[in-house]
Amino acid sequence: MTRIACLTVLVGALAGCVQNEYEVELTPVGEKLQRRIHIKCLGPAATPDELQRLATAYSTDLPGNPKVQEFENSFAGRLPDDIGGHGTCTRWETPLGSAALYVERFRGVDDVAAEWERRKVAADRVTDHLIGWLGQEFRSDPGWPSLKEFFNSHVRRDVLNLALYLWTAGLSRQDDRNPEFLVRVMQYLVERGYFTYEEVPALMRAASDSRRDDGKRMLEVIRQKIVARSDDDLFAESLKFLATPESLKHSLDKYLETTAEFQQLLDDWQKKLREDPTLARPDSFDVLGLYSDVLLTGAVLAGGDQLRLSLNTGREPVATNGDWSVEGQRVSWPDQFLPRPGQPPLLTYTVWDQPDAVAQQSRFGKVVLQGKSLVDYCLWYHGLTEAEQEEWDAFVETLSPGEELPDALKAFRFEHEPPDRQRDDRIAASPVDAILAGLKVEQ
Repeated sequence: MTRIACLTVLVGALAGCVQNEYEVELTPVGEKLQRRIHIKCLGPAATPDELQRLATAYSTDLPGNPKVQEFENSFAGRLPDDIGGHGTCTRWETPLGSAALYVERFRGVDDVAAEWERRKVAADRVTDHLIGWLGQEFRSDPGWPSLKEFFNSHVRRDVLNLALYLWTAGLSRQDDRNPEFLVRVMQYLVERGYFTYEEVPALMRAASDSRRDDGKRMLEVIRQKIVARSDDDLFAESLKFLATPESLKHSLDKYLETTAEFQQLLDDWQKKLREDPTLARPDSFDVLGLYSDVLLTGAVLAGGDQLRLSLNTGREPVATNGDWSVEGQRVSWPDQFLPRPGQPPLLTYTVWDQPDAVAQQSRFGKVVLQGKSLVDYCLWYHGLTEAEQEEWDAFVETLSPGEELPDALKAFRFEHEPPDRQRDDRIAASPVDAILAGLKVEQ
């Protein structure tokens, strides 16, 4: 795609090929999580330092093949930083069963405030350059003041909003069958009069032509939109610089070479020439690249490293953002590209439970706590003090199936609780209600 085509397409994909393939398989083993990672380098082989880092993280020897590596070990709590990010597996054990939580952030930027500030600066500079460039062509035209005010007040805000839309789109999985993100962006632009839904086919054709290095249709669309924003009938006469891709390039080159950013690029280039006399002179369009990468990253995770992830829970999870397979008894996530710098993190999580069927059947006659009720019970149990846990465990040990079981549960209160405290206000109210619900007893 030429520079002209880039200018005439409002948004585009960040295309690229796979560099590294990461396949991660997680399997609970007792109180630990076994992690097996298979790395296939389709680009440059891993460096010795990177191989040593991975070997140290997995407490194993260096792999023999730097292009294809496999590491495996079991971890409790914090998971190794093998791909980039932060992962943990937390377990809450109780005498009646356990609950586990797996959460992992893969790469990306999780400092939303800093990212907003970075995009705000980029949006303002892009808008400043749009105004500066158009002012170069329209300064003497009577319609310029109103158009300048439109760019200053509306376009400036809209560029930032679209950049934030693009970034936040990467916070969740996108469904090609239900492209809500795209509809949200289109609706935003339609409401602000940039185009109508009836114009979408023509815009798609113009964008398609631009990708084939034919920007004439897109230039005509831009001309029409600028004229529509001006009350000056003669305004169209000032749009000769948009007549052809060549005239557009000449006009934009002329402006960009006057910017402070281009002067800085020239200064840096001249310093580097001392070490490399063959270094090419900066292109004025590099000024736009300083900000387009910041504004457009986020929505499209295309190119770079790819991740395939699965978690063998052995039973259906209580909550997950992955896909549960009954046949495989595991959670898996779609193959996807890992975030590039400046993009939102890729986040994966799963919550699952493991009832102690023997313990529950001996106390209640059947399994009464499982799924969400067991997860809630485990969290409640681990919120108790050590003394409260001992008192509750001792009480549960006295329980047995039978007609007296519901009344015994309803009567329980901790020794330090006031004797007149209502049952619904007692510390053990939620687990008692959950057990009664599992027994199908009226509460």
